[in-house]
Amino acid sequence: MVENVLITYLAEQLKQPKPTRTKFSPSVPRVIRYPLEADSKFEVQITRPVTIGFCLTDSNMQVIETIIPDQYEGRRGRARFSYMLRLSRPQGVYHICQRTDGVLTRVQSIQVGPDRT
Repeated sequence: MVENVLITYLAEQLKQPKPTRTKFSPSVPRVIRYPLEADSKFEVQITRPVTIGFCLTDSNMQVIETIIPDQYEGRRGRARFSYMLRLSRPQGVYHICQRTDGVLTRVQSIQVGPDRT
């Protein structure tokens, strides 16, 4: 490699010993990631002023990604939301959740991995 030739040359010019490479093993295991693609449309009936948003959660219902930020809806009637999501995530089960006034409600589940559906 050109890098090795340059290192040898510099070591000779500076009259220092050639450094040796150390091999580092990663302390964190490599996580295989799979594509996660989802898109959908939701219709919500609003009967009182609320804040509504949508997020992606893991199987423990911990928020990973905000899909639609929380929005204040003061009007009554039907509100329509749509989204398209493309991410790379480790295999597992993920949920699309609706967050209404801070309370998460699961609306869709996604299986990510080699046997995903």
